[in-house]
Amino acid sequence: MPLITIAILNYNSDEYTVKCVESIIEHTKFPASDYDIIVLDNGSREFNRGRFEAYGKNVKTIRLEQNRGFGGGNNYAVKNAESKYLFFLNNDTVLVNDVLTELYNFMEGHPECVICGAQQYNENLRKVRSYTFFPHLFHRVYRIGMLKIFYEWRYKTGKVDFASPFAADVLSGTDLFIRRDFFRSLGGFDEGYFLYHEEEDLAMQAKKQGKKLFIVPDAKLIHFLSKSSPDKLYVYKEDAISLIHYYQKYRNGFYQIILKSLLMTKFLQRFIKNRIKSWFYSKYKVKADIYFHLWKWGLNGFSAEESLRYLNKNSKEQI
Repeated sequence: MPLITIAILNYNSDEYTVKCVESIIEHTKFPASDYDIIVLDNGSREFNRGRFEAYGKNVKTIRLEQNRGFGGGNNYAVKNAESKYLFFLNNDTVLVNDVLTELYNFMEGHPECVICGAQQYNENLRKVRSYTFFPHLFHRVYRIGMLKIFYEWRYKTGKVDFASPFAADVLSGTDLFIRRDFFRSLGGFDEGYFLYHEEEDLAMQAKKQGKKLFIVPDAKLIHFLSKSSPDKLYVYKEDAISLIHYYQKYRNGFYQIILKSLLMTKFLQRFIKNRIKSWFYSKYKVKADIYFHLWKWGLNGFSAEESLRYLNKNSKEQI
């Protein structure tokens, strides 16, 4: 039985997934029998299993005809896993060092921690956001800069330099090293989130149980940032729908009304701003059209039927 099961979702980005798998094999000092890599193709147009199966028995592949989203795809990937730990890793990452050993050793020595993650870097090896905070209405919608001035540690998440492991509210969903027993106790990822805010939900569940989340700076990986994301319109829709779902789950009706009002105001303001810019620069017309569509979509109640979770190349039925 392996110690760690690694789940990697692939969506129309095989080249990045191959590099991710190769970096795990290159840097991991555990024997191959101590970890499994599961590559789950989440409804890509094409998928070549042979590219991954050539790496050995501990690299397995699963092909789904329909895109089940981040949570649904990962739940499916690890549904039969019996390892002590699960490691959910974005395919647009490569390990810089022996991340698995660093995270495993940390978890073994800190029973109060249920989820930990690595320090992330961009392609130029500059630190980027590895952790964040629980959603707050104004900052989550508008990202108000004033909060970053007064609460540097909390909000300047990509710039603060830590030399040793530290507790954080929420870890980036790019890499999540989780105790399997904790994950199973939650029933896996809440599939009400299709693409975003799954990490905030996990963190809230951990907080309710009095558990902690940590960043382990000695574990390092490069994140190439959203190489398999869909177009911007659907990104914004999924972000809004998932954020609304989070507030429906953890906040009362008053907060939900305020959130939707803020989202509508944001869409309208950005439509106006980009429409004015489009008078001088044609490239802003596309952005203006996107925000106008989002504003009308919000007026119609933020319908999930117009989002990615309802779109599929073979079927219009809900996934």
